[in-house]
Amino acid sequence: MQPSYPSLTVPTKILGDRRKWRLRLDTRSVWFPTSTRNSTRAPVTPSGTLGAASPFWVPSSCGRCSRLLGQSLRGPAASPDSARRGSGAGLTCAPNPDRRSRADRRTIAMDPKLLFWTASLLNLGVLVGFAVLGVRYARRGEIARHQRAMKIASALIIVFLGFYLLKVLFIGREDVEAWGQLDTWILRIHELFVVQMLVAGVIAWVQAHELRSTRLVTYDANDPEAELRTAKIHRIAGRTSVAGAALGFVMAIAVLAGMFARASA
Repeated sequence: MQPSYPSLTVPTKILGDRRKWRLRLDTRSVWFPTSTRNSTRAPVTPSGTLGAASPFWVPSSCGRCSRLLGQSLRGPAASPDSARRGSGAGLTCAPNPDRRSRADRRTIAMDPKLLFWTASLLNLGVLVGFAVLGVRYARRGEIARHQRAMKIASALIIVFLGFYLLKVLFIGREDVEAWGQLDTWILRIHELFVVQMLVAGVIAWVQAHELRSTRLVTYDANDPEAELRTAKIHRIAGRTSVAGAALGFVMAIAVLAGMFARASA
């Protein structure tokens, strides 16, 4: 059984024909047959012009066609070009801006640089999560869990650096010179926080290597006591590294937002 469609009977006085035309609407198209029997769709020309002298089909998503529909039914004068093509009204379908915007969004989403930096932002967020968790473990005295969380965070840094080198080799660098002054400053501040994270993290890692065989880590009474200076440097450097990672993550969100804004402009 075919679905029923709402119909509109157009007066024959407007159409200049004794036969009544029926306007059939569905979710996809507006279809005008010249009769209720054996109606066929007219071909669409490459320019999108549809003939009014013959049956024609108009996409319902085209706003311009909907506005010009009344003009075509009133029978405007045909232009010489449309007359040669066999079209009486010269109804032209304009491009749908919504479709263009959806295509632009798909193009932006498929940009390899934006995909890389989006994945890098997620990587940095996970890194900050493990680093903060490691600090909480250290405060509770759970040194084994603290070590495990910090090793995962360090591994994520190494993974990012490796993929960043591959990105520079195969995709290239960003054209920072084309950025605005504000976006450039945001990027530089983000890079400073990343440098803070890396330098302080290396210092904390070196001090942790010296504390590895002490009683603070092994909980063995036969092992030597940890030097207070070494433990203090490790604690300060570790917190500085975590703070740099967290602030760098916040600035990275602003940097990535600017990239998407420039790509969609």
